[in-house]
Amino acid sequence: RRLPHAAFLFSDGAVYKRGTWAPSHVINLGPGDAVVFGPGFVHETKNEGEDCAASMTFQFNTPMAAGLYRSFLPRFRRTPDMHEAWHLLRSWAFLGQFNPGLIQTAGRGMEAEAAAEYATRLFKGVDKNGDGSVESGEALGVSADVISFNDLNSDGRVSMEEHQNVFTLWATSEKAVVDATPPQLLSLHYSEALEDANYGPWAQKLQKHMRKTLKQEAAIDKQEL
Repeated sequence: RRLPHAAFLFSDGAVYKRGTWAPSHVINLGPGDAVVFGPGFVHETKNEGEDCAASMTFQFNTPMAAGLYRSFLPRFRRTPDMHEAWHLLRSWAFLGQFNPGLIQTAGRGMEAEAAAEYATRLFKGVDKNGDGSVESGEALGVSADVISFNDLNSDGRVSMEEHQNVFTLWATSEKAVVDATPPQLLSLHYSEALEDANYGPWAQKLQKHMRKTLKQEAAIDKQEL
């Protein structure tokens, strides 16, 4: 989807209403069986028998699937259904050092060159022993998940180059989302009001506004062609 916005895509049954989704995997489970899949996977369960059946989902958050989040970061950031992960992505990209005071200066993303320069300064502030790498616990906020998110070669530590690459990925993705989001909806990002906007009284208004915006985008694309 080209336009990032605040309208959920994957509420129950929504994929069938659009008629565009088919499962990539079908797994048959028997009594006592389980299947493990990562965050962000669209899924459903169906009882194949005649008897009543129950399914249960359990979410594991230790350790976090930080590598998966990094690999699909632009997609996660452009999917409002995954908004609960946005805070994590931002915190991990900042090596656990993000605070509300950074929202205006760095929290809305930046171009690649500026992001690399910012990451260099951030990294030097966290690299307390000055050995050119950051390990879990080296500074307040640097957790194992922070390391996993930034550790591209899986050696258990983060180099400055690794952090520059990961932070630049986050910063450029964030900027693209902010730039493409209609101003009227920008305040919903990172806000608890996002749930209310999609499920509360304002839901129809949100959907109507987004349909209008998407039509405008399509008209612009057509003119450019």
